[in-house]
Amino acid sequence: MGAIELVSSDRELKKLEVWTLKHDKAYFVTYVAEVGKYDRFLPVVEKMIKSLEVADTK
Repeated sequence: MGAIELVSSDRELKKLEVWTLKHDKAYFVTYVAEVGKYDRFLPVVEKMIKSLEVADTK
């Protein structure tokens, strides 16, 4: 299953939530920033999220 993304905001904060399922476990990553700074740091956050890997354990 691929990751699911949700972006939400209010007057002060903007939030990106990414989640996925693997081996019956849910994995969540959340990025929250002030609305005015959200886009400035988003490329770094997206790069970090894309680099995450859930390893298979035995």
